[in-house]
Amino acid sequence: MEMVTRDGKTYINIKDYAKLRTVFGDLLREVQRIKSQGDYEAGKNLIEGYGVKVDRAIHDEVLRRSESLRIPPYGGFINPPPGAREKCQRRYYGCEGGVPR
Repeated sequence: MEMVTRDGKTYINIKDYAKLRTVFGDLLREVQRIKSQGDYEAGKNLIEGYGVKVDRAIHDEVLRRSESLRIPPYGGFINPPPGAREKCQRRYYGCEGGVPR
């Protein structure tokens, strides 16, 4: 993965999806281990290492770019509204009615 800036916008260029899947799997396994074992110190280290060190410029850019969606910045997921349709070709999923509010 690499951070790429184009036309004043930052993107993440993923070059190896198999490797990314492995990294996410390893992180998920560690989170599950921490939860299962109640490993407070490991959880604290994970949060302090990934959760509280935020690149302020990227954070501000994400907030700016998401303003047009008019959704709260704390929303974790965007789920399609009822009536969504699925196009199986090219793994494209669209939704009718726009973004939920």
